[in-house]
Amino acid sequence: MLPRVDTFALLATSLSIVVMVGSYLNAFAKTAILGLGFSLYFCFIVAITNPTVYNPSAYLDTGFALLCGIAVAAVAFSVLMPRAGDWISAQYMKQIRGLIAHGAREGDLDDLLYTFELSLRDFILMIASAPVDARVDRDHLIGWAFAALEIGRSMIQVRLDTERLGNALPTGWAAEQDAWLAALAEVFEAVTPQAAEGALMATRRALDRLPLGPNIAVDAETLTRYRMRALLHFTELTLRDDTFALWQTRQVQA
Repeated sequence: MLPRVDTFALLATSLSIVVMVGSYLNAFAKTAILGLGFSLYFCFIVAITNPTVYNPSAYLDTGFALLCGIAVAAVAFSVLMPRAGDWISAQYMKQIRGLIAHGAREGDLDDLLYTFELSLRDFILMIASAPVDARVDRDHLIGWAFAALEIGRSMIQVRLDTERLGNALPTGWAAEQDAWLAALAEVFEAVTPQAAEGALMATRRALDRLPLGPNIAVDAETLTRYRMRALLHFTELTLRDDTFALWQTRQVQA
């Protein structure tokens, strides 16, 4: 039919029809994947490695292999990916809880505050910059991360101040602090109203154990104690905040 069109020119002319159809289908959202298949996979399977060899069986074998691969990929994205969104959310929540339950509660205090803040801030940025996925509750995850950041900072700073003041603190403060840290860690591990109520009671007991003192002074020791009480009050307010349903609903199971 076209005696002067052969070799590469004939191949390009033949493929141009498929490429045009694929480009047209790719212009619509509902058929974009089908258009990509026309434009990419069809051209790939007809690529001739050796123009002097005609091997229909190899051509069919490659074509069927690619079609099977496309089918497997389609099944994976339609069946596995919806579950993967829930799995990713569960892993995020698990990491956040681990930072509080193990890092802030009992981690080595050397540079702990810096590394803790850095980890959670990077974590928040990672969640905020992730692609939008209806299966991942981004607002819930960011709320968890900010709660962990503020409460975790309070836990670490109180531990640092306790180590700094040492024997200047009231008798029995060390045991009260351990109970307070354990109760806050339980809030992030159990995620239940009972755990939140237990943490609130532990915070109040810690405040009772750490009074202001009879005299108002401005020395470093007294200011450090005031900061500890301020952090305890901040934790109490966070635990009593009814608008922040961190422990009232557990949307993702780890």
